[in-house]
Amino acid sequence: MRAKPTWANVEWLEQNVLAGKGEVFECQRRTKAWALAKSAEGFGQVRKVFRADAGGFAAWVSGTVAAGISYAGLGKAEAFAEDLHFLHGAVTVSVPLYTSDPATGDWDALVLFERRAK
Repeated sequence: MRAKPTWANVEWLEQNVLAGKGEVFECQRRTKAWALAKSAEGFGQVRKVFRADAGGFAAWVSGTVAAGISYAGLGKAEAFAEDLHFLHGAVTVSVPLYTSDPATGDWDALVLFERRAK
C-alpha cells in the first residue's frame, strides 16, 4: 500500500493551497468532481479528490515510472493536468506539488482544478 503524503488531507489543504476558499471536504467517489478527475486517469491514478466550499478542487494523483528517472513522473502529472483541461473541460488547472522516490519510481502530485460552469 502506498503511503499517503502529508499534504493529501483536508486540514493541510485548508491551510495551504485551498486557503481562503472555505471549508474543504473529501469528495465521495460518485460525485461529478471524481468523475472529472477519473476521466484523465490515463496518466496517473486518482487517489482522492477534495472540494472547497467557495469553488476549487484538488486531486491526489499518483503513479510509478522506472526507478532512477523520477522526473518522468512529473511529465505524467503535467500530462494528467493538460488532459483534464483540454479534453475534459476543467479550467484553471495547476500542479502545485509533486513528490517522487527515485529509488522506487513512485510519484505523487496534487492537481488543482475547477469545473467549467454550465
